[in-house]
Amino acid sequence: NRKYNEVDTVALTARFSALRASGGGEVQLRENYGPHGARQVESLAAAAGLHFKRYGRGTNTVLVTSTEPLPNYRPELDARHGTRQAEVALDDAEAARLEAALRRVGGAGAGGDSSTGSSDGGRTGGSGQYLPPHARREQEAAAVPDSWDDVPMADVLDAAPVDGGAPTQASARMRQRQLEHAHSPAAERMKEFRQKLPAFGARERLLAAGASK
Repeated sequence: NRKYNEVDTVALTARFSALRASGGGEVQLRENYGPHGARQVESLAAAAGLHFKRYGRGTNTVLVTSTEPLPNYRPELDARHGTRQAEVALDDAEAARLEAALRRVGGAGAGGDSSTGSSDGGRTGGSGQYLPPHARREQEAAAVPDSWDDVPMADVLDAAPVDGGAPTQASARMRQRQLEHAHSPAAERMKEFRQKLPAFGARERLLAAGASK
C-alpha cells in the first residue's frame, strides 16, 4: 500500500487563517497527501473562506489554496508541460515581428478578460507563469507602455497655455521623448510590421481616394 503524508489540520488551519488575513496570495502544498488528504485540505480551505484547486496527478499533485479564484490549469505546476513541444528557431527580424504581433493581440484581448469563477483561464506574467489577480494589478500599475500607442493622448500632450506663451517644461520633455521614441529601432520595427498588414494598404488607398475627391 502506498504511504501518504498525514495532514496537519492545526498547522494548515493557522496557515489558511493567516492567508485570509493577508488579503492576497496563495499557499502551494506539494506533499503527497493522497486523495483523502486532498479532500481534507479542500475542506480546511473552504472553512477559511478560500479557493482551492488540485493540479496534477499522483506524486506530482500540487494543492493550491488562494484568496482569489484559481484557473483550471496552471502550466508551471504541470510536470509534463512542454515535453512534447518542438523548438522553433526564429531570426531577429522574425522574432521582433512575432513579439510585436503578440503585444497587439494581448492588448486587444485584455479588455474582454474575465476573472470570475473557478473556471477562469488565468493570466500570465512575462515568464509565462500564472499571476493571481492581485499580483497582476500590482504589475500593471508599475508597467511601462511598449509604445506610445498604448498611452492615451490626453496623458501625453499638454494643452498650450491660455495666454499663448511657451509650452511648459514638462510638455517639452514629453515631446522630446516622443521624438526619440519615434526614431528608435523598436518604433522602426513596429512601422515595418504594420506596413505588411493588409489593413495598412487599404488605409492608404482610402486616403488617396478621399484626397482625389
